[in-house]
Amino acid sequence: MEYGRYNSVQDLPSYSGQFDNIEEDDDYPDPADDDRESLWIQNLLELRQGAILVAAEFKKSRGAERSAPIDKGGRTNLFKEGFGSPDRNLVISGWSVFETFQHKQAKGTEHGAFHGFLKHVFKYATGRSSERHSSIGSWVKALASLLRQRDDASETYLSAERLYQELKAEPHSNLLTKHKLALTMKEAADTLEVLNGRISSAKLSKKAQQK
Repeated sequence: MEYGRYNSVQDLPSYSGQFDNIEEDDDYPDPADDDRESLWIQNLLELRQGAILVAAEFKKSRGAERSAPIDKGGRTNLFKEGFGSPDRNLVISGWSVFETFQHKQAKGTEHGAFHGFLKHVFKYATGRSSERHSSIGSWVKALASLLRQRDDASETYLSAERLYQELKAEPHSNLLTKHKLALTMKEAADTLEVLNGRISSAKLSKKAQQK
C-alpha cells in the first residue's frame, strides 16, 4: 500500500491515508513555481501536509476540539496506546508460536510451560529477568482463556470451510449439509470477531500492572 505519491513517504506506515485530498495551507510559505518541479520539494510538501493532518487527528483525540481540557499526554506512550504494551503483544504472539509446536498445550497458569517459554523469550530479547521487569505473568492469566477460545473458533471455522469447499466441488452434494456448514462458518466468524474485540480491549488491573 502506498502512503503518498512519492518515495520519501513510502516507509511511513503511521501516515497511512493521511496524504489523500491534500489541500494548500496558506499558513505556510510555498515554494516558487519552478521549485515545485523538484521531486525533493514535492516530497517535502507531502510530508508536511501529512504531518499537519496527523497532528490534527492527535489534537482531536486529546479533546482539543471539545470544551473539555486538553489531555496533553504526560507520560503516555503513543505506541502502547495504539498497539498495546510489549508484554501484552509478547503473550499474544508467543501464544501462536508455542501452539505451533505444542498444539493445545498453552495454558494461563503462571509459571507454567507457556509462561516459562515467554520468560525465556523476554530475557533473550532484553537481557533482563522478566520476574522483576515485566507483567507477562499477569497478561498470561488475563488473555489465555480468550486466546484458547479464539483458537477453537478458528479451528471450527476452518474445518467447516474445508468440508464446505469439498461439497461445493461435488455436483450432487447435499444442499442441507452445505447450508449447515455455511451457518457454522458464520457463527464461528461472529464469535471470532467478538473474541478479537475482547482481546484488543483486555486490560490489567492496577494491582497487576504494579507487579
